[in-house]
Amino acid sequence: MEAIQNKMRSRKEIKVEAAKAANPLLIMKGVMAYHKDADIIENVLAQNKHLVKDINLKEVTIRVRYRKRARNQLQCHPVLELSPSVHRRFLEAGKLYIDLQKVAVYDQSPLVQCAKCLGFGHTKAVCGEKTATCSYCADKTHEWENARVEKTKRGTEMQELLEKRDQN
Repeated sequence: MEAIQNKMRSRKEIKVEAAKAANPLLIMKGVMAYHKDADIIENVLAQNKHLVKDINLKEVTIRVRYRKRARNQLQCHPVLELSPSVHRRFLEAGKLYIDLQKVAVYDQSPLVQCAKCLGFGHTKAVCGEKTATCSYCADKTHEWENARVEKTKRGTEMQELLEKRDQN
């Protein structure tokens, strides 16, 4: 590993750094969508003091990373990036108070998967693949909407082959 790092450092056009540990993510389910990101952070800290009372708030990292859409247009699911100690306490609590709500919290995976090519690290919006991959059978000839139709066609073809075999 050191040989590779030394070789990469010798090339000036490539910058090599050691990977930094990322803060864990937490998703809050069913928060009212009218809250701004700053309001969410402020309310979480103010209304859940019992969870962070003995932690130095200067060492605490809390920021809204992004929001997921909910089925209800008036709600959203904000994903928070937290320092590990706060993340652990919020998960153990299971629910957080925000405004007049008590919302469930869950651990959120940092992995992102593309719905078009089924690859990781990007979304469908920025995917470079020309054709979509079926998430049902991993075939590139059709999309998942047509997977059941393709399966049915294959099933009938197989039945026909079995019938021909039985006739012989």
